[in-house]
Amino acid sequence: NSHIMTVDARYAPWLEGWTGRRVIAPGILRDAWSYDEWRVFWQNTDLDAQRQLLKRYQKPLYLFVGRMGDRYTPSACFTKMNDSLYRYDCD
Repeated sequence: NSHIMTVDARYAPWLEGWTGRRVIAPGILRDAWSYDEWRVFWQNTDLDAQRQLLKRYQKPLYLFVGRMGDRYTPSACFTKMNDSLYRYDCD
């Protein structure tokens, strides 16, 4: 039942096809956030605001960063599974 969120929409078609999971991607797939809300998520400066945004999605929730991992570091609410995949662990 898990969803996979990607921080970069370019990965969405590949992730959905390869994993068979429902993918959340900025601006294209199952996206419940505005651009400004994505900016809050990407900036990682307000953990409480980020947690409120993530409550809109069912758990378990995973985050795929791909090559963005070089420029994006997930907040403390995410546990690293490998270089590109993180699990959301906050309520």
